[in-house]
Amino acid sequence: EAYQKSRVTQFLHPESDPLGSGYQIIQSLIAIGSGGMKGKGWMNATQGTLGFIPESHTDFIFSTYAEEWGFIGCVVLLALYLFITARVMLLACQSEHFFSRLVSGTLAMSFFLYA
Repeated sequence: EAYQKSRVTQFLHPESDPLGSGYQIIQSLIAIGSGGMKGKGWMNATQGTLGFIPESHTDFIFSTYAEEWGFIGCVVLLALYLFITARVMLLACQSEHFFSRLVSGTLAMSFFLYA
């Protein structure tokens, strides 16, 4: 469909329409970049707080997090996600019952893919 192609194109090249459909992506990248290495600190994110990123608490929560906590905070967050996923997968592998393995493995993969 044409609208699907338009969304993918806009995601890959947001600068083609910076005030229209590319606005959120551009502001998100600005927020991530302005966080720097250590971030601006808890509740000091200017892009999200001042409304440059619409829906910063839902759709673009990672960019707000990156602005507040910086690169180090993002690495810690991703490491935490990987640790939780690996721990649940290890639990699934060590489980004696097939159903427990299935549920634990599904939970781990669901958490990994959706988070």
